[in-house]
Amino acid sequence: MASVSGVAFYTGYLQNCVVFADLDDDGVYGTSEPQALTDAYGGWSIDVLESEKASVNIRLQPGGDCMDTSTALPLQVPLAAPPQCGIIGLYPTLKLLASDVLAATIPGSDADAQASAAIRLALGFDDATAFETCDFNPIEALWNGDESSDLTTYLSAIAALSATSELIAAVVAAADNSLYVPAWACALQSYAEQAIGLLTTPSLAGEGLPAQDMVEPMVAAAEKCTGVALSTGLVSSLNESAISMSTYLDEGVSEGVAAAEVPEDALVTYARFSATGQTTTNTGALGQALDEIAATGDIAAADDQLSDALVQSTTPQSLDALASNTEVPTPTRTPSPSPPPSPSSPPPVPPSIPPLPPLPPLAAFTTRMMMTFDADYTDTFVSELMDALAAAAGVSTEEFKQQVTVVSVTVASINVVMDIPDSLFTSPDSQLCGWMDGQSAAGMAMEPPEMANSVGDPVPFYCPTRKPPTEPPSPPSLPPSPPPSSPSPPPPPSPSPPSPEALPLTAPSSLSGGAVAAIVIIVLLLVIVAGYALYVKLRFSGRVGMYLSWRFAHSNPYLVWRYVPEERRNEMQRELFGSSSSPDYIANYGAPETPTASPEKGREEDAAKKTDAADAPGAEPADSSVAPKIADDTAAAASKEPPKTQYRV
Repeated sequence: MASVSGVAFYTGYLQNCVVFADLDDDGVYGTSEPQALTDAYGGWSIDVLESEKASVNIRLQPGGDCMDTSTALPLQVPLAAPPQCGIIGLYPTLKLLASDVLAATIPGSDADAQASAAIRLALGFDDATAFETCDFNPIEALWNGDESSDLTTYLSAIAALSATSELIAAVVAAADNSLYVPAWACALQSYAEQAIGLLTTPSLAGEGLPAQDMVEPMVAAAEKCTGVALSTGLVSSLNESAISMSTYLDEGVSEGVAAAEVPEDALVTYARFSATGQTTTNTGALGQALDEIAATGDIAAADDQLSDALVQSTTPQSLDALASNTEVPTPTRTPSPSPPPSPSSPPPVPPSIPPLPPLPPLAAFTTRMMMTFDADYTDTFVSELMDALAAAAGVSTEEFKQQVTVVSVTVASINVVMDIPDSLFTSPDSQLCGWMDGQSAAGMAMEPPEMANSVGDPVPFYCPTRKPPTEPPSPPSLPPSPPPSSPSPPPPPSPSPPSPEALPLTAPSSLSGGAVAAIVIIVLLLVIVAGYALYVKLRFSGRVGMYLSWRFAHSNPYLVWRYVPEERRNEMQRELFGSSSSPDYIANYGAPETPTASPEKGREEDAAKKTDAADAPGAEPADSSVAPKIADDTAAAASKEPPKTQYRV
């Protein structure tokens, strides 16, 4: 078993919330899935199998006594964390949604990295900012006195996005509260898709997702996902109200946290603005209008009343008045070290918590197409493209436009990003797969579209009807054995294993090519060293030590280590290889040149002998005529330089 642990927060730490390992990835808690309750500081710990630790998503289920300790408000929406993410919160949930969308076109590890990059861009951070939502706890950072602009930006984004998404969900699900979570999830998914779109628009890096751009797609996604059709006037009022609230909270949190002198004041300011946004739908004229629609179940009858209430309740003046009357608990810091989780078995799930519908993953029923066309952009290009795609799908253009979402269009290279439901590919009359393969694109006088992933790198196109399997097929299961009607006979003796000679010899598959090459080199070096040692042992038997002393010595007086005088080294050399005339010596160092005696020197030696003989007692006197001649020869010889005797070493 392996332990997975972390903290959970929405505005502040979430207490008494059910956290579970979503082993089947259906978004709903199952009784067989490991779970735990969060403590007073959002802490949680779950035991899973070691093989599941790196791939399981962790989800948090609202309901029951699940409460935000910073605002004292109950949590209304489910949250999640990707695998190996220690933080459960709003932006980790966004990362999981973005990763699921990206995983449809790029590998899992790359999808996770690109999802993190998309979140950074959505927050307005550039690529150089070392921010990872799964590693960053903004509440603890405030307690630590972090005054960076990145922290302020993150807190204001959490406050604005949580309130905006809850406002959209409350209006869309006004007549049917069971649609609240699906509407919220689809609005959040739209935000994740817009963040992914920033990956293909480098010029927007550092700007983030402004409220005036992100709200309208979020409202449209919530309507489309739930099947609720709001009137044009109500949609306009909802967009205006959501933008106003998002801007108010963004500016209020940024300025308030930056002006706070102590961490407690910063936390209170952040919590009060967040609570203001989250309680707007429960108070004042807007809360009253939503309650009346919930009672009647008819949103169309209260359309005008709801539109007016939305605009009135989200003006800066109304939000200021609500914020001034909002009280939040006094913040307390997590004890250090955090109290360990109880060793007892996890508490049972409170029976009052109803099962929630799973977050609708958009990637499960749509295919994201990123198409680059080699053509000149015109004002009617997108319209012509929609007509061509609708014809290929076998539906009308209007029907195609209702089901398809155009995420972005880049004019420079005509890069079109589009979400197309899989049903348009798989219908009997659809020819979209062929069109995407380039068989019909020539009808628009365009080159076949080049498929690309979320960062613009070309990838092969896979039709939803023939996408490659993401997992290898499981081996066929064995048929169940019939129940025995009588005691089974003893099993026959198992056959003896084959003899070693019959076993095939296979190379170890665990060694890579580099490891094999290294082993070969090491073996060769050992063979060379062993061969040299054997040669020395046999050649210099009994004198190995002397050979090694001579071979690995030197006669440089400036280097002390291994120094041996030259005379001694020459003596050892002669002892090892014999005299200079021996075959060993000649084989190693060559034969020296034999010195040639000069005739003058011979005459000098003869004269010396005769002189010694004349001086000897009883010797006859020397011939006087010879002396001058010897003297002359000696003088002549002395005037010449004697020849040098050369030896070859």
